[in-house]
Amino acid sequence: MRLSRAVLCIMLLLPGWSFAANPKPVPDKIAGNNVSKERPAHFALVLLVDKSASMAQDGKIQSVRQAALQAVQALADDDYFSLIAFDHAPFIVMDLRRISQAKELAAQRTANLYPAGQTNLLPALSIADQKLRSIQAMKKHIVLVSDETLATHGHEKYYLEEISNAKEAGITLSCFAIGQDGDFSLLKLIAESGKGSFYRVSNAPDLPQAVVNEIRKAVGKRPPKSLETQRAPISATPVQSQQPSRGSPPNEKRVPTPDKPDSSPEPPTDMSDVETFSPMKRYSTASATKVYSAPSASASSIGEVDADSVVEVKRRVGTWLELRSVKGRAGYIRLKDATAVSPAVNSLK
Repeated sequence: MRLSRAVLCIMLLLPGWSFAANPKPVPDKIAGNNVSKERPAHFALVLLVDKSASMAQDGKIQSVRQAALQAVQALADDDYFSLIAFDHAPFIVMDLRRISQAKELAAQRTANLYPAGQTNLLPALSIADQKLRSIQAMKKHIVLVSDETLATHGHEKYYLEEISNAKEAGITLSCFAIGQDGDFSLLKLIAESGKGSFYRVSNAPDLPQAVVNEIRKAVGKRPPKSLETQRAPISATPVQSQQPSRGSPPNEKRVPTPDKPDSSPEPPTDMSDVETFSPMKRYSTASATKVYSAPSASASSIGEVDADSVVEVKRRVGTWLELRSVKGRAGYIRLKDATAVSPAVNSLK
């Protein structure tokens, strides 16, 4: 009975987000670049694009590729750029790097964008935030492109929490919705909360120029180079927002803020170090353990597992364990906080 309640608790904890058991290989690992000691840039951009199956229609994925190429050309050589795609899981198409380096790789990397899978935004949004926190720039911006009516399963507050954390780090966010039909209320909410702009692009071929216009607007007026080189480096540490962040809906408890990194933060998760369990393994938690939306301490906390609970694990991702509910919903706990159950436990009814 105790075991049944523990597993049931896990199923109730996890909202409707799911990762593939075997993510496709991508050119760059999720590990961040070692760029924090370089001179600060004026502008850093993460282009976060939907590559789910619906993007195969009406030339949408081709327009996304062109938008990425033109974004690289629109920025200065000292700016930063990253291209992150998502379907049911996030993929680093081009890791964060200076535009001078990105120009050499843009055509090859954008060609790797192909539509497949379902749409799951939140883990990719968390990674984009993590990437921008790792570098020094005067302005940090995310441009999100999707054609989907993104489902939140009633968990809008987790998106608001993620955006609030990004705002505290000086990161803004704008959204593009491709298509004439659909309810894009979540994209509108994200853009509003992220102090950015929301755009509806009815015709996919209009997307590249619209994205370039938004980038130029976000970049703003650049300081003279003499002033830019004399300016003190901008800390990558999040700063306190001067404006109160948007709270959770009335009568709802706020989502706990993720643990802040200590003086010796853990290394970024190596997404190439993956061990998939078939059938799923069962682990027991030694103490109460937080569940995260992505395999990163900077990701949103989506719940907690009680001590001595038995959880089903689909795979190990670096130093994290991916939990799965019966509906395929996912969350992550640290490997060090759980021990494999031996002998194996029979499946629960």
